[in-house]
Amino acid sequence: MPGVTVYDKAKWHFGGDYPPGLDNTYAYTHGGYFFGWIVDHDLVDPEFLEDFSDEIDRFRARDISARELFIATDGALVSDMLNETGNAFASAYFDFTNGQYLTDYDELLCGGLETMYHVEDTAENYAIMSARISKRFNEWDASE
Repeated sequence: MPGVTVYDKAKWHFGGDYPPGLDNTYAYTHGGYFFGWIVDHDLVDPEFLEDFSDEIDRFRARDISARELFIATDGALVSDMLNETGNAFASAYFDFTNGQYLTDYDELLCGGLETMYHVEDTAENYAIMSARISKRFNEWDASE
């Protein structure tokens, strides 16, 4: 599909410097937290919302975590999953080359850990990251 941007795929992280012996589900955490925030702030494309309504409803009810939601939606963050505002923000903030997301993730959650992949999937960690994403979104929105 032309014009589709793939921001991240958990499966991209399984090779290379992914820690040997660490369960692959940990590769879904950083993307899951951003995608969870996108869902919580209604920045999901309506068609995607319809296709994954059960999983999204379970996440919103906190029956599953952001990482579990990301796993259930194939662990990819792709532009056709997001609405226009969601894409504009993801392009500015989540971009691994020019965005601040990974820097914020590292600063807030990775202190003392062997790698960024070792972050535990907890409600507390999601809340910490969600607050920072909201702050960055508000800064970004004010500058638009």
